[in-house]
Amino acid sequence: MINVSLTEKQHIALVAVIKSRLNDRGWSAADLARATGYNVHTIYRLYKTNIKASRACVYEVTRVLGINLEDL
Repeated sequence: MINVSLTEKQHIALVAVIKSRLNDRGWSAADLARATGYNVHTIYRLYKTNIKASRACVYEVTRVLGINLEDL
């Protein structure tokens, strides 16, 4: 498992990368939810900076979309 302790700035950058990757693939949040095994509500919670997302969800989303957290 990876360390998913993100600062607010890193979290905002992560959300921007997630949305960009979804757009590049032509995916919606529902498509990402299906690919990760999480529900759509959980994906939308990940977008919000004031709500702490589960480490497992962040890990799975970054894995599926090929996002390297060290690059944020």
